[in-house]
Amino acid sequence: MERTAQLPGTSSCCHAGRRIRRGRKRNVTLARAKGGKEEATESKTDTEEANAFLRAVWYAAEGFGDVLATVQGKQTLDRSDRVLDEPTGALDRREVLRMLRDDYDKSYFISGVGEMAAYDPDCTFADPFVSFKGVDRFKKNVGNLGSLMQDVRLEITDWQEGDESLKSKWRFSCILDLPWRPRLAAAGGTTHVFDKRTGKVMEHIEDWDIEPGKVVRDLLRPSSRSPNNRAEAFFLSLSKGDAVGVWKASSKAIAIASLLLTFSSVSLDFFFGGEVRPPLPLLCLGLVAAATEVWNVRRDGDASK
Repeated sequence: MERTAQLPGTSSCCHAGRRIRRGRKRNVTLARAKGGKEEATESKTDTEEANAFLRAVWYAAEGFGDVLATVQGKQTLDRSDRVLDEPTGALDRREVLRMLRDDYDKSYFISGVGEMAAYDPDCTFADPFVSFKGVDRFKKNVGNLGSLMQDVRLEITDWQEGDESLKSKWRFSCILDLPWRPRLAAAGGTTHVFDKRTGKVMEHIEDWDIEPGKVVRDLLRPSSRSPNNRAEAFFLSLSKGDAVGVWKASSKAIAIASLLLTFSSVSLDFFFGGEVRPPLPLLCLGLVAAATEVWNVRRDGDASK
């Protein structure tokens, strides 16, 4: 019979225990590595979803700005007119920095007000979720949306001048000229990369320190804590999760819409010779909303006495 050699003071049970402990340690290590990989994957997924959301918001804002410009009768910037006024040859760095400082003083990348003479016409504008070329497109976008911004405040918190670039950090706030007047606030930084040949800005790279969820919450929250109209009351209640407040603020609109739809449905049934059957759920909704509105008017009348 063969006999397995063992070291003095050891046994086969000890060897088995060591193998089990080594196996457990390796499994724990693999589990930790797997957990870290899952966390990194989840973090990457969250970032991609946030960037996709902001990219969609950006393109929607650009489209809305184009519609707004059409409604307001604004004319698109003619690039040929602007290029004729641009200086030729390489710009002095001190002159470029002075022009950038002047543009910052006018909150140019928020309001659209600024000469942007320090920029190359085909400058690349980029941020974490979108990138495009052209000063004209940049000025058009911020100019269209800038018309909706009021009480714009821009503060430069850092200004670092380098050989190849200028890095600035800033924070800003504004009130959007919407019926409920929400306030937007954010912070971030901009890197201006200079062209060695012309001395102008060839890349404008923005980094925004903002969360997509905060953007949505800010858009739904009026800047005034005491609402001055129904729109402010509606969005203030909505941001607080106050269902009763939302109903009271929207009761008039719901009553009008429900009763109009009920009347339209009955009219169509009558004219087409069918059986007249008013939509009872819609009619009841309108009557309840109308009763709520009567109560609101009486309450406001009593409060004003």
